[in-house]
Amino acid sequence: MKTQEDVSKFIQFRAQGFSFDKIAKKLKIARRTLINWSNKYAIEIANLRSERLEALREEYCLSVEAKVRMWGQAVNRITEEIARRNLRNVTTDKLLDMLVKAQSKLEQSYIEPVFISEDEIEEYRKWYEAIESLQKQDILGSSHQKCTKSAPFLHQIQNPESLPSHKNDKDAESQ
Repeated sequence: MKTQEDVSKFIQFRAQGFSFDKIAKKLKIARRTLINWSNKYAIEIANLRSERLEALREEYCLSVEAKVRMWGQAVNRITEEIARRNLRNVTTDKLLDMLVKAQSKLEQSYIEPVFISEDEIEEYRKWYEAIESLQKQDILGSSHQKCTKSAPFLHQIQNPESLPSHKNDKDAESQ
């Protein structure tokens, strides 16, 4: 008999990228059942896989802030080393090339900051609370809980083009 523990293990294994054949052997469950579970628990698997990837990115300093910090420090170290060197030295060309590359990486890591008003923050909070309320009433089902934890607010911050546009006073007066 298949238990909830089997389902949980299946979700963990799929999130880790194990094949259906490998999971079938480990859990001693038919491959067809696992494929059905894969469809049924696709959101849970995707969420867990995303959590694992996020943890790996964090572990290996791949966050935007970490990249900016890392490349900024590289630019500083290279600049300091260039200042100490005699520019007639042949290896300085390589060092200058490193500086250009590090500066380019630093510039690529830049993200335009997005600022939203207190009213917009309040609007996102209300939207989030409405989702939470629906989840508590089990209208959306528990499978959507992980998807919506921080999605509305973070999605808006990460996708500035989806933020409501701000009109300045002149625009407001002309309408």
